[in-house]
Amino acid sequence: MSIVTHERVQSRENGEMTVEYLSLLDVARHLGVSRNTVARYRLPEPDVRVGSGLNAARGWSVKTIDEWNAQRPGPGNWGRRKAVETKGSKE
Repeated sequence: MSIVTHERVQSRENGEMTVEYLSLLDVARHLGVSRNTVARYRLPEPDVRVGSGLNAARGWSVKTIDEWNAQRPGPGNWGRRKAVETKGSKE
């Protein structure tokens, strides 16, 4: 169950604003990967926590996730060695 959902601001009748955040499942959907894949990522610190301890729900803004994702290396680039120059190759 998602406790926190997509970031958006809604106007309430009393003028207060409600801000909603991405849950882990929402982050997975936003990035186009499975929840299990996102669970293995080193995500940034959440923008909000609801509750405490192991049962705390975490939430991220779309901006936080997009900025974090833009800084990640591309697929397969986690420590890939530089190409070794071979005979006849040009730089």
